[in-house]
Amino acid sequence: MLRLTQDGRPNANGLSQATRDLDAMRWNLKALAGHFGAEFEARAAQRVVLSPAVTGLASRSPRQQDFASDWLLFWARETRSAPRLHRGLWESCFIAQSLYEAGLIRQGVRGAAMFDGRNSMAALMASMGVATRIHRTAPAYDRPTAPDLEGLHYTDIVARDLFDQFVSAVWADDAPVVDDLDFVWAMQWMHHQGSIQAGLDAARAAMQLLRPGGLLVITTELNLRDDETLDHSPTVLFQRRHFQALAEDLRADGHVVAAIDFDIGSDVFDRYVDTPPYGPEGTAFPPEMLARLAAAPHIKVSVDGFPCTSFGFVVTCRG
Repeated sequence: MLRLTQDGRPNANGLSQATRDLDAMRWNLKALAGHFGAEFEARAAQRVVLSPAVTGLASRSPRQQDFASDWLLFWARETRSAPRLHRGLWESCFIAQSLYEAGLIRQGVRGAAMFDGRNSMAALMASMGVATRIHRTAPAYDRPTAPDLEGLHYTDIVARDLFDQFVSAVWADDAPVVDDLDFVWAMQWMHHQGSIQAGLDAARAAMQLLRPGGLLVITTELNLRDDETLDHSPTVLFQRRHFQALAEDLRADGHVVAAIDFDIGSDVFDRYVDTPPYGPEGTAFPPEMLARLAAAPHIKVSVDGFPCTSFGFVVTCRG
């Protein structure tokens, strides 16, 4: 697999010859996709959107056209995010739009959120008078007495006193199992439960936190292949059949699942699958070659070789 032999000559091994240009091919694709994606993003950034349009609640995946839509551009601005062709931005905006269309972004509303790492959504909700209780996860042997909110306060979104008033945190295993909340949202959480079945069970359990009429919004992974998938892993990949089965179970319990739409789009960036590494790390190319490389569109992505995207799942608790 070495490019060169010990004395500096090209390695004539067939496997080495077959793989030595993979970096170049990968980065050629990323350079082209990033160039045209940046042009799309620049046009979208020029649009001024004063309010989100009502689109109708749906359970669905991101599509290129979403990134030029009123609703996504509005919430991107509210979270101080550049309108990048990135599924992470779409997930935040999808959650905000779902809560908005359900009338749950207003004073006095209270809910729970499940996510890891940084996220500006709780700060955004606090700026609008919405209370969010964040359910944190960490091994019991490696966590402080109480979870903190470090990195979740965004000074350009909400004042510190309002953030402290409306945002709190608990360890997930100390949180109530049954509650009377207006909403629950979870981002990049369902597929980190250890198995597909555990993720589906966690979504069903989250319904118990809602009052009648409350809203559950989950964004997670969707494997676009219908045959094989990852299971029993730190990251699992759900498929269409898993969401369809979950929807059937929830409807049987009387809950209302938003219409499910598996259309993945037909525009050029709907057909582009970003591959690791997602940044310049992991390549042997000189830094000056990569310094001006625009980030490639990240709507579809390869996860352990499976073409994946995000999926937003929306359920209204039975009345």
